[in-house]
Amino acid sequence: MKARTMVWVLKFFFASSSLPFVLMSLFGLLQAGLAASALLFLQQLVDGRSLSGLALVWLSVGYLLCALVLPNAFNILNQLFREAVLRRSQQILTRKLMQMSASIGMDSLEDAQFQDVVSAVTKADSSVMINYWQCVQEIVISLVRLVGVAAVLTSFYWGIPLVVFASVLPELWMRMRFAKLQHKLHLDQSAVERRASYFADVLTKREYVKEIRTSAAESFLYGKWRSQKDAYDRKDLAFDRKRQSYFGAGHLIFLTAISASMFFMVKWVMGGQTSVGALTSAIFALNYIVGSIGSLLYNFGQAQHQILLVETTRGFLEDTAAEQEPSPDLHRVTVPFDIRFENVSYRYPGAENFALQNVSFTITHGERIALVGANGSGKSTLIRLLLGLSRPTSGRIYLNEVPLEDCSWGHYRELVTVAFQDFAQYCRTVRENIGFGDLHALHLPHLLEQAAVQSGAADFIERLPRRYDQQLGAAFAGGVDLSGGQWQKTAMARAYLRQAALLLMDEPTASLDPMAEVEVYRQFSDLAEGKTALLVSHRLGSATLADRIFVLQQGELVEAGHHIELLRENGEYAKLFRSQAEWYLHDERAEAVEEPPVAGVQVQ
Repeated sequence: MKARTMVWVLKFFFASSSLPFVLMSLFGLLQAGLAASALLFLQQLVDGRSLSGLALVWLSVGYLLCALVLPNAFNILNQLFREAVLRRSQQILTRKLMQMSASIGMDSLEDAQFQDVVSAVTKADSSVMINYWQCVQEIVISLVRLVGVAAVLTSFYWGIPLVVFASVLPELWMRMRFAKLQHKLHLDQSAVERRASYFADVLTKREYVKEIRTSAAESFLYGKWRSQKDAYDRKDLAFDRKRQSYFGAGHLIFLTAISASMFFMVKWVMGGQTSVGALTSAIFALNYIVGSIGSLLYNFGQAQHQILLVETTRGFLEDTAAEQEPSPDLHRVTVPFDIRFENVSYRYPGAENFALQNVSFTITHGERIALVGANGSGKSTLIRLLLGLSRPTSGRIYLNEVPLEDCSWGHYRELVTVAFQDFAQYCRTVRENIGFGDLHALHLPHLLEQAAVQSGAADFIERLPRRYDQQLGAAFAGGVDLSGGQWQKTAMARAYLRQAALLLMDEPTASLDPMAEVEVYRQFSDLAEGKTALLVSHRLGSATLADRIFVLQQGELVEAGHHIELLRENGEYAKLFRSQAEWYLHDERAEAVEEPPVAGVQVQ
């Protein structure tokens, strides 16, 4: 698995930035051979009393180059190319994550465990991969350096390198073990960290400010954030204390071996068994060993941790890519098309109850359908399934007898337009806010203006300082924030822009005043001419515009028919309709009682 991950990392970097990656690795490796060369120059300098002045100068220059100048130069070049690789690879990984987010199923995006993994991968980003590769590179550099330095130490006694390297094994094993534990902690802490980030967002983002200040909930929410943050920090600190105590014990073994080696080398020099130059070189060699062993142990532990994060990233990208992979034989949707639900049931991820249960119906092309029912009855869920944002838990949806999952998504979505109840508010220009409905019309002003007129947005757009080029939202300088009704009209203009065969409207008037609502329904009636249209609304007066009304109750389709037919059946629809009508009749009677009589007019 780890070899496969290393190959995947190499392919990723070669594909994203091959030349900077090769140069980064090359200059890193060149550093490795300089340590042994510096020690040889140093030994010759100390023992070279009989050498000429020019030879000593060249030896000094060689020592300075190998010990100081070249290592620093290669390190600077290594870091320079590392930044180039990091920028390019980060751009590519971010693009992959955005493409995944745009095409992955809504069920996955709404799954809490999936979001924890996304949080971990996003936090890690491409720096994990380049850090992993640099750890591997540093391990190789340390090993090459240790081999060269060990050769110098064998001039004293061949057993010294063996003793020193054997003393490293306990700490090396500890670092491997704690790298796995750290990765597990990292994944476990993702959920806690995400909750803490959520409370931080609630306390700092403007959309929450009004309610929080009005309800004086700052202290309560801060307490929630603090409890999550404290829980996160407690686990991290406990892990760090345990890790450092183990590492300290392992490092003590290593330092004991180094000290013993130093003691015997000094003893041998005092006994005349070797030269002072060799001792000086050996002392520097031990210093190199201490530094190289420290680097080896640190980078080995980090590499163990980083590769687990890289495997998480690789597995995440490969799994989501497999989920997005289209069927090789996709059907293009032919217009006109009928829609058929056959025993469709759907349950949201993690939910116990079904949002839709055994729903079956057929909608012929050109029909206008109203979906009505109480909150939570499954209306928006049905729209979601019809858009292909989620797949049924059981049952199938057909377009002209072709299963929806076998249709070309790109082509199908060109034939569909929708105005959502929870519409998006893009902090972009008016032109783009409307143009996102059909990017082909983004630079066609007459189509944008026509859609704005149809939605009722044209009046307030004309009053904006820069009209269709006005930045919307308060997130950026120069932006103008809109009222809820104005944002909703903009969202409807976005839906009206696309000349689609299927028009879906999910509570399109929730933020509008009564006069604007009447105009929206009038426009809807005109725009739905010759199209298949589904309208979700709690205001049952709008249902009279439909050819048929589907009544949903607790996820089941309980009634279907025209307004008059359903009233005659005296079922769920009649109950809902009369319940709303009572309020209007009550208001009219109250006004008739309260208003003084007008001359010549009889009040009934």
